Amino acid sequence: MHDQADELRQLVLQNAVRGRRTPAPRPPLVVIAESSANGEVASLALSLATELVHTGGRTVLVDANLTGPLVTTRCQAAAGHELLEIFAGQRNVHEVLRRGPTGVQLVPGIPTGLAARGVGPVAQQRLLDELARLGPHADYVVLDAGAGFRPSEQMLWQAADLLLLLTQSDASAVMKTYAVIKQLAAGQRVPAICTLVQPSAAEDAQAAQQRLVHACQQFLNLTIHAGPAWSPEEQPAATSSVLPWLTDQVVKLARPDSLAVVGAA
Repeated sequence: MHDQADELRQLVLQNAVRGRRTPAPRPPLVVIAESSANGEVASLALSLATELVHTGGRTVLVDANLTGPLVTTRCQAAAGHELLEIFAGQRNVHEVLRRGPTGVQLVPGIPTGLAARGVGPVAQQRLLDELARLGPHADYVVLDAGAGFRPSEQMLWQAADLLLLLTQSDASAVMKTYAVIKQLAAGQRVPAICTLVQPSAAEDAQAAQQRLVHACQQFLNLTIHAGPAWSPEEQPAATSSVLPWLTDQVVKLARPDSLAVVGAA
């Protein structure tokens, strides 16, 4: 009888072990934000997500721009309350995904005027938790964080595996970008940070990039990666050399040494 009990117990344990599945790792999260509302983030986020699909990666695009659902509009989809319902814990991400262009999976944005309600740290953490559960179903998540570098969105920036900051070359915009990076550097987790600087009439983009890289290295002991120079008046970021550069940085996230590679200047 004792032997039969032991055998039964062992069988149950073996079945339990077989039934356990190792949770899939969360997909890399790419967050894109810009200092001013010129629409470059939406264009670049959509183009990046599309390009990642073309490389064979299952990609989810999240329109978390709280100033207006530009990505959703460019996907020819309707903004709705789905993201607010994720923020409130009323729905999960699988319930709200929509088919976007060229195979991109879209979490649609919030209609203008509704986004200010209930999007504090608790709500943002709910969104991040839902995105982390996409591991079995997605290879990448691209999140459009919109414009303004709002401090309230620091949780989203901090949670990124790669944070892309778009800014301008004038002194005030560069200082604002540096302040964001300094704030992130003081946190417990610092994402890999890439920057793109748009030239202004009075300032050269490359010089501004170099000042920003140097300041982060000297005062924060932090290496950031400066993207290629480009002029939005001549060519949108999404159709310039920026896109292949950014796609390459994101694809590197799948490698064990990705953060070191992405962060190298």
